[in-house]
Amino acid sequence: MEKDMEEILVDNYFIEWLRNNYMISSSNQFLSQITGTYEIMNTSLKNSSKYRHVQSIKNLPNIINNWGDHHSEEDPRNPFIKRLLYTNSIDKEVKTTFSLNNYGVIHDISLLEFSFCTEDDTCFSDISEKMKEINNEELIKLIKLYSVKHDGNGKIKLNLKSSTTQKAEGYKVYSIITLDKNNMVDFSVPFSLINLKQMLKPFNNSLMNKHLKRLKQHKANCLKYYMNVIFSPNDSKFNNKFIYPLNFYKKYYILYIIIDN
Repeated sequence: MEKDMEEILVDNYFIEWLRNNYMISSSNQFLSQITGTYEIMNTSLKNSSKYRHVQSIKNLPNIINNWGDHHSEEDPRNPFIKRLLYTNSIDKEVKTTFSLNNYGVIHDISLLEFSFCTEDDTCFSDISEKMKEINNEELIKLIKLYSVKHDGNGKIKLNLKSSTTQKAEGYKVYSIITLDKNNMVDFSVPFSLINLKQMLKPFNNSLMNKHLKRLKQHKANCLKYYMNVIFSPNDSKFNNKFIYPLNFYKKYYILYIIIDN
């Protein structure tokens, strides 16, 4: 049976391409027509729950409204790494399914895996800046590239590793790369997996509270993004399914290396 993912050799050519192109701050970089989504059923957050961490997150929509909706935005030139909730798994690998939309004819789909990130890396620029500081020999050890099986229906299955703060395991961050028939590249906003404890508990150190602190400091934050994922827009109740949208960015540079490695 064909595997959903096959590792591809990473060499100096690819590392140099990545250094020069994995960024979105330049004028030749903008949103792609391709979008992605990650979906997971809500089996953790119940509207009737009296747990403190659940009550805390239920208050967030009111807090955002009081501060003003425009304060809960992220910088489009430097989006946050999206933290995607997963159900706890006894395995190190988590089987996930992503959907791609508006993708036209895709020749190839690949998955980038970064192992040099930490919890303190929060934005796209944190990854690109770190790549500048690490030499090619080390980056080859810290970046993996996988060819991803796809059948043209926009669904891809990815085996992802849950992130850990233990240095030996590494904090895994990913990005999906698509290649069209003209060898033009689109890549997704970076993302990683997060469990419920990392997301909410203990609340003072959780992902949600970190973004809440940024909101109160008038800094770019991702609260609105997560609130749209978690809550129904009409009644502020928890959604039955969490749907995470993922933006893609178009790069008008030809990438040959993914096809023939």
